[in-house]
Amino acid sequence: MAVGDTVFGDSTIAAGTAMTYEIRPPAGQEWVIHNVYYSGPATLRIKGPTTTVDFDSDTAAGARMGMTTHITNSYYFVLVNGSAGSSVKVAFDGVQTK
Repeated sequence: MAVGDTVFGDSTIAAGTAMTYEIRPPAGQEWVIHNVYYSGPATLRIKGPTTTVDFDSDTAAGARMGMTTHITNSYYFVLVNGSAGSSVKVAFDGVQTK
């Protein structure tokens, strides 16, 4: 990948409220995340080297559109499955900036 390329990922977070999916670039890359999508209850969190902040959550399927969140390998998003009994599909898109 090169600077300016679109980054995209998708996965399924297994059932269980402690199950997570990381939106995290490889070491040396930086991304700007624009959109995050999820098919069921989810918590969005930012994780840094010393602090983790839950900044948003939904009790049903949804998305966070039009974001401009800069992430690196050491400062990145984590999506947490908010359903104890069902898996949650997740996806994201953005642009590589470094």
